[in-house]
Amino acid sequence: MNIHTITMPDSRIVSVKVLGDTSKQPLIFFHGLGSSSAAISVNVNLLKEEGAFIIGIDRPGYGLSDLKGSYSLEQAISDTKFILDSFQIKKAALIGWSGGGVYAQAFAETYPDSTVSLNLIGSMIPLNGKSSKKSLTPGWKILYYLNNHTQFLSKLIFKLASQKLAKHPEQTVSMAVNVLARHDRLIAKKYLDVLTKGALEGFQHKGTAIYADSQVLTHPHKMPVKDRAFPVHIWQGDNDRLWPVKASVYLKKQYTHSQFHLVPGKGHTIYFEKWGEIIRTAVASFK
Repeated sequence: MNIHTITMPDSRIVSVKVLGDTSKQPLIFFHGLGSSSAAISVNVNLLKEEGAFIIGIDRPGYGLSDLKGSYSLEQAISDTKFILDSFQIKKAALIGWSGGGVYAQAFAETYPDSTVSLNLIGSMIPLNGKSSKKSLTPGWKILYYLNNHTQFLSKLIFKLASQKLAKHPEQTVSMAVNVLARHDRLIAKKYLDVLTKGALEGFQHKGTAIYADSQVLTHPHKMPVKDRAFPVHIWQGDNDRLWPVKASVYLKKQYTHSQFHLVPGKGHTIYFEKWGEIIRTAVASFK
């Protein structure tokens, strides 16, 4: 994996992780909340076989990306477009995992001509929508409340989590995964180093990076007003406890022409085992 740093027009630095041959078809990976592009774990030979490469863009405060105060959803997707232009990429397939699904959707809505396909994996849904609230777990409802009414407490929680992670990284990640599905616990044992690296980059700077990200995800954002020309694929583990099936069902109603891939017995980290199918599906959209 190659790491690049790109300077934005406002002089901010954004870190970009690239995996595979950049002469192949581009796949843009939008990482989850509290993780980073370090959580990408793909066999390079698989990318070679499928004729693709992956670009992971670290949002402000994650990885080596600068965090200069708060930022907006619009700024984050503008950064993504600038980076695609820097790599001379006119069209790309988007892959959004968990919280990254919101950014992938926003990019697709803003830049449909640059989007070949939208691929959502255990994706987050709006925390503030009237209809989407019915599909939220209690934990997400609590985060929404804290970020809107007691920001100081939200900041403190993320700061304490950051300190704990810094002292005992692998142990902290293992404990966090223990509340998820059995499949996620098995994945965590196999890919603990990757998940830990992503978490350390996600909770760095005393938790300010994940706090700023969570603020963006808490604020209202638009869902599609109509189906787009590009294909949409929704991947969902039927045992996902973080973003359960009802969240993806909500997304399916928004993207009425989308294809729904329900994976039996899998949890929130399904992409680790389903990379082959996900990448193959994304690459097929270029044809």
